[in-house]
Amino acid sequence: MGLVANVRTIQRLAATDLNAHIGDIAVLKMDGVSMSARPEHQVALEKLAGFESHVDLDALEQLPQETFGYAVARFMKDNGLSPLVLTSEVGPEIRRRNLYGIRVSQTHDLIHVLTGFDTSWPGEMGVYAVQVAQRWSRWSPLLGLSTWLVYPFLTLGRIGALRAAWQRGKALGEQAPFLLAEPLEEMFELPLSEARARLGLQVEP
Repeated sequence: MGLVANVRTIQRLAATDLNAHIGDIAVLKMDGVSMSARPEHQVALEKLAGFESHVDLDALEQLPQETFGYAVARFMKDNGLSPLVLTSEVGPEIRRRNLYGIRVSQTHDLIHVLTGFDTSWPGEMGVYAVQVAQRWSRWSPLLGLSTWLVYPFLTLGRIGALRAAWQRGKALGEQAPFLLAEPLEEMFELPLSEARARLGLQVEP
């Protein structure tokens, strides 16, 4: 019943103002298929219940250029990306039971910056490899398999680039703590190098 209701809501939001509800739709999709963190991660993730993610790109762009926040602002603006925004269409009950889905959406671009992966297909492959290495959810292995089934076609067979990104992403994921449970937004004023060091991420310049 939840899936059917979410699909109807998604259809309504897409028909009214798709751009204004991109964040809502992303969370409703994950909620509809009951995506959740693995049990071993759940306690850590629940510590972020009530955490407010605030990403103001214009404000972040005023930070010193060496900071994590400035790097996030430039990454998102340069790639035409917008922070996740949730409206009242995603009610308290959905937010409570789907903190996992919300944090996946909120942190995706932040993880791009922290790991140094760009928005190319190999770059996306690298970020997904982080998720697989950290075993975010029971869907993670399937997600990893699907990338290997699809991305070679999207990249016209650039297997070497995909393999390199996958291997680097897995290594970074194994170095770091469970990233979804980290209040990454509180690190915006730190130098990017220091934010990476706090998370155990050894990223080559």
